[in-house]
Amino acid sequence: MLKHIFILCFICAFQAQAKAQAGYEETIRQYVLEKLRFFYVDAPGTANPSNITALEIDKVTIAQGGNIANPVWTSANNDGLKTMLKRLLCDSVHGGDILLQGRVANVLLITDKKVLVFLYNDMPNVQCPQTWKNQHPYCENGNYEAAHNKASWPCAFAYRDTTLPTAGEIGIGAYFFNPARPGTSGGWSATDDKMHVFIHELVHTQLIVENDPTLGTVNKYGTGGHSFDELLPSKNTAFNEGIATAFALRYHRMSWNNMTDWFNTNRSMIVDNLTVCGTATNPPGHCLQTRLSNAAVPVAAGGSTTQQSYLLRDIPEDIIMHNENMYAYMLYEYMDQFRSEMLLVRNVKASQSEIKRASFAFVPLFKEMVKSTKRYTNPTAPAATPARGHVLTMSILDYYTGFKMTNLGKLSGIIYTDYRNLPDQQNYFDYFSPTGRQEILRYRAATPNVWSVPQQLDRFATYLHVR
Repeated sequence: MLKHIFILCFICAFQAQAKAQAGYEETIRQYVLEKLRFFYVDAPGTANPSNITALEIDKVTIAQGGNIANPVWTSANNDGLKTMLKRLLCDSVHGGDILLQGRVANVLLITDKKVLVFLYNDMPNVQCPQTWKNQHPYCENGNYEAAHNKASWPCAFAYRDTTLPTAGEIGIGAYFFNPARPGTSGGWSATDDKMHVFIHELVHTQLIVENDPTLGTVNKYGTGGHSFDELLPSKNTAFNEGIATAFALRYHRMSWNNMTDWFNTNRSMIVDNLTVCGTATNPPGHCLQTRLSNAAVPVAAGGSTTQQSYLLRDIPEDIIMHNENMYAYMLYEYMDQFRSEMLLVRNVKASQSEIKRASFAFVPLFKEMVKSTKRYTNPTAPAATPARGHVLTMSILDYYTGFKMTNLGKLSGIIYTDYRNLPDQQNYFDYFSPTGRQEILRYRAATPNVWSVPQQLDRFATYLHVR
C-alpha cells in the first residue's frame, strides 16, 4: 500500500512539474508573439516604403497552427521562411522550437520592446529600391550566386530614438533560408545555423554601439571580406558583433567556430592591409598591421597582397580585443559558467546608456559584469562561503585574451582604460591576489599551451564555489 502511495505521489509531482513547465513555455511563446511583428514583401524590386501596414503577416493564425492566405505561406520560394515562422511562433506540436523561443525572449528582454521583421521573396534576381533600403534593412550580398546576387543577407539595426515603442528592424530573405540550397548560405546551411543568425541579428536591434570616435574614414570592418578570424580596425564593431554571436551561441554552437580550439591550434588571424596608416584619414590606433609590426609580432604564412596573417598566440592582449570571436566566446562562457543568460541581459540593461556614449563600448559592460558577479552566490555552496564570482569573470577575460593579463597594467591595456579610473578597484585587485590568478595558472601549469575550459575555467568555478 505504501509503495502504491509513493508511486501515486511521484506521478502527481511529475504531472505538476510538467504542467508548470508547459505554462512557463507558453508564457515565453506569448511574449515572443507579442514582441515580434512580421512583414512580407513579395516583390522587393518594387517595395513601397510608405505603406508597411498592408504588408503585416497574420502571426496569430500561424501561432495557433493555422494557415494564412499569403505568399509567404503558399509560395515554394518561402518554405524556409515558413519554417522559421513556425519555430518562432508555434507550440511544439505545430513545429515550434521552445529552446529558440526562450533564447529569443531573453534577448528581447534587453529593451522589452517590439521588433519589426521584414521577410523578402528575394529568389528572383531583382534589386530592392534605394528608397526602401534608406528606411528598412535589405542587405544585398554580392557573394551569392550570380542568379541571385541581389538577395538579402540577414541584417538589422536599432532605432537611435530610444523613446519609441519599437527597438529596431531585421531584414531576412527567402534565399538565405531556402532549404533547397544546403551549404550555399555562406556556410550557414542547417536550419539551426540560420536561426543562430536570426538571434545574432535580433541582438543588433537591442543595442546601440557607436563607432570608435577616432575611426575617421576607416571602414569599421576593414577593406576585405568580413570573417570570424579577422582583426577589425574598430574594436567597438568587434564587440558589437561578438555580443550578438554570444547570445546566438546559447542557442546553437557551430563546431567550426570555437575560440578555445583556435588557441589550441594557434590559428592564423587575418588583418587587412590598410593604406596610409598613421595619417589623419587612417589613425594609428586602427592600423593593426603597424601596431603588430611595432610589437615585433612575426607575419605568419598564408597572407596575400591585401591581407596579412598572424598566429593567434603571438597577438598582444590589446590587439586581440579587435576580434569579434573573442567577445563571443568570452561572453558565452560568462553565461555558461554562471548558468544564466539573464545575468548578461541584466548587465547589458544596467550599462546600456553608458555603452552608447563610451569610447570603448565593452568597458561599461565589463564593469557591470565584474560588479554584479562579486555579489553572486551559489545556493548549493557551503554555508558562509564568500562570494568571489568577480574573480571568475576576470579569469574568463584572461583566458580568452591568451593568459597575457599578468598585472593590472595589462588589464588597462586590454580594456583600453586605466583601471584606476574604474570604480570598486578592489574588484580588480582581487584577481591578482594569492588566491586569484595564481590558482588558474596552477591548473594549467602542466600544459601551459593547452586551452581547456573543463580543466581550467570549470575547475576555477568550482574552487570559487560558483557552482
